[in-house]
Amino acid sequence: MTEIQQSILELLENRAVGRNNVIKQHDIAQILSIPPYGTNADNVRGYIRDMVIIYRCPIGTCNRGVFLITNEQERGIAIKYIGDKNPDRVEILRQVPLYTPNNRQNRNNG
Repeated sequence: MTEIQQSILELLENRAVGRNNVIKQHDIAQILSIPPYGTNADNVRGYIRDMVIIYRCPIGTCNRGVFLITNEQERGIAIKYIGDKNPDRVEILRQVPLYTPNNRQNRNNG
């Protein structure tokens, strides 16, 4: 994972565990001083997409923001939000282990 992706993951682990603690991508960009790109922090969206697809991070999205998936209900919400837009990402989300503090993501990969 890149340094920025590691920082995003740490922020999610500290502030966005579970759907009740979502954080907006724009807020992630501001907190981590990631320069704005696009109309909706598109660069942050890309980092997060790669974190799910490449590194299998249990990160969900919904209309309120981004969160670490901690249970099957949250997984279902994240999958439903993606819908038919990205079937590969849906399949990955079906398979990734749920986030718990005891299985924090390995930051030494990639």
